[in-house]
Amino acid sequence: MLYEAAGPEPGEPDPGPSDWIAEGIPALYLDGWGRSGDIAVVAETAERALVGAAWFRLYFEHAHGWGFVDEQTPELAIAVVEAFRRRGVGRALLENLIARAREARFGALSLSTLENTSGARLYESLGFRRVGEFEELAVMRMDLTQA
Repeated sequence: MLYEAAGPEPGEPDPGPSDWIAEGIPALYLDGWGRSGDIAVVAETAERALVGAAWFRLYFEHAHGWGFVDEQTPELAIAVVEAFRRRGVGRALLENLIARAREARFGALSLSTLENTSGARLYESLGFRRVGEFEELAVMRMDLTQA
């Protein structure tokens, strides 16, 4: 699911995960999973096939993901396998994860995304707002203290 989240957009060439793994990106997002502040939700078919996941975790100023805002704001990632996109799976995952973040009393969530994509439009519809950029990605933040 992590590669689905960070992989190429549909229609773009897919070099595969080898370069991405060599850069150490999965370690940042996965090592030590289950520490305080790590929360995830998954979407499955009736046959229990995994079709999507959304998760967040806290990062540090010296080691963080592409959507880092600060050490108190968990960075969110989401993935939905291509065959299940545009069916409401992503929205359901995000709504569930946002509710869990509020239950855990986080004040905000952040993420990174390519601008002008269906994902960016989904995030905006849920209340995420652009607050910066990281390389070619827009960094977005959602204030969870608002209703």
